[in-house]
Amino acid sequence: MPKEYIEKLQVNTSSGDIEVLDLENVDLQIESTSGNITCGNMHNGYLKTTSGNIVAMIEE
Repeated sequence: MPKEYIEKLQVNTSSGDIEVLDLENVDLQIESTSGNITCGNMHNGYLKTTSGNIVAMIEE
């Protein structure tokens, strides 16, 4: 996905890891039943996992 993407991004998974990096202008909605979520350089988003870890790497 291009770094310049500016639309809403919705990701849902029942099993598996999700990694989203360098999408600063995207409205993220990420939900996982079982898996880790890793995000970097995000400004607006909703992250949820039932069984897994959430790691948000934010640079100022």
